[in-house]
Amino acid sequence: MNSEQINELATSLSKAQGQMKGAIKDSSNPFFKSTYADLESVWDACRKALSENGLAVVQTTDFSPEGSFLITTLIHSSGQWMKGKYPLNPVKQDPQGLGSAITYARRYALAAIVGVNQTDDDGNAASGRQTQPEIKNVQQRPQQAPLPKQSNDAAQGPHEHNWLPSHFKKDEIWCTICKEKKPL
Repeated sequence: MNSEQINELATSLSKAQGQMKGAIKDSSNPFFKSTYADLESVWDACRKALSENGLAVVQTTDFSPEGSFLITTLIHSSGQWMKGKYPLNPVKQDPQGLGSAITYARRYALAAIVGVNQTDDDGNAASGRQTQPEIKNVQQRPQQAPLPKQSNDAAQGPHEHNWLPSHFKKDEIWCTICKEKKPL
């Protein structure tokens, strides 16, 4: 969804994207033995460029009979806007589970709406990348080279599973490489 006109927003976003750097993988997920760019890293990658080009991001939640959603709105100083809707499917139906789902959704929705490249390992299937070793005791945000592309036959042959919580079933996980699913 977007405002009737987005020409000024598009021009400013294009300029901002030319100034943005990729989000640095600075957090670790010991469950998946992977590293990822956290929400703060994604914001660090885009905040200054957005601000300098008259752009702001607002993220709110919407709870309705259709489900729970994160609404991310990119707003231009002209009043033009565009927004996206991300479903919230917490693994546990408690405040911590919902908070975790919101943070996860905020990270991905922010990166998507502004075009920040993030190289987090919990999205391996979409990026075609392999996992890297876990970062321990991170003191500063190291610069890391992009990971090599994974061959298309990796999903066919033997591999080490890269399990990720399902967004559709709260009691299920799936492998980002071969798409195998299993209950928690």
